[in-house]
Amino acid sequence: MSFGENLRFLRIEAGLTQEQFAEEMDVTRQSVSKWESDSGFPEMNKLIQISDRFDCNLDDLLRGSVKEKKQTDTIGYDAHMTRRARMIALGVMLCILAPAGAAIAPQQLDGVVFFLFLIPGVLFFVLSGIWHHQFQEEHPVLIPFYKKEELSAAQKRYPFLIVCGVGVILSALLVWVIGDIWYTVIMDGIGLGFIGLGVGILVYGRLEHEKYNIEKNQNEFLEMLVLQKVSN
Repeated sequence: MSFGENLRFLRIEAGLTQEQFAEEMDVTRQSVSKWESDSGFPEMNKLIQISDRFDCNLDDLLRGSVKEKKQTDTIGYDAHMTRRARMIALGVMLCILAPAGAAIAPQQLDGVVFFLFLIPGVLFFVLSGIWHHQFQEEHPVLIPFYKKEELSAAQKRYPFLIVCGVGVILSALLVWVIGDIWYTVIMDGIGLGFIGLGVGILVYGRLEHEKYNIEKNQNEFLEMLVLQKVSN
C-alpha cells in the first residue's frame, strides 16, 4: 500500500472526515486530499504527528500496509470459535454414541453405558453455550482479520470435511449389511457409532466453516446484545 492508501485507511478507521483530520493536523482539507491521492507529501514533522496519532511506525506508514498490520486476531476469536465447533461436534457425537454404546454393552450395563455417553455430551453443549455467550458479551465488535490465503484454504477444506462425514455415515450401511450375517445387536451399535462419528464431522465442518464469515457472526453478536437489553 502507498502512503496515501495507508493514510486513508487509518483516517476512515478512526471515523474522521478529511475536514476533521485536517483540523487535527492544522492543515487544509485540500492538503489531506493530496496526501491520500499520493499527489502530495507531508513534511517530516507532520509524518511524525500522523504516526503518533494513529499509533503506527513510519516504516509501515510509508512503505508497508497498516491494514495488514492491524488485521490480527487480538481477541482470540479464531481459538474460541474452533473450540466451540469441537465441543458441539463432540457433544453431538456422544449423544448419538449413547444408544450405540448401550447396544454393544451387556444388557445389565446398557443403561449405565447410555448415560456415560449422554451426560458428558449434554454438558459439552451447555458449557460451549455459556462460553460463547460470555465471549459475545466481552467482544460485541468483530473486525475481519483473516487473510485471503486463510479464507481460500478454508473454502477448500470445507468440501473435504463434508465428503468425509457423508462417507462415514454411508459406511454404517455396510456395517448393517454385515450385521445381517453376523451378530446383529453388536453390528447395530457399531453402525450407530459410524453415524455418530459422521454427523460429528459434518457438524464440525459446518461450524468451522462459518467462523470465517465474521460479518454474519458480527450481526448475530449484535442481535444477542439487543435482545439482552430488551429483556433487561
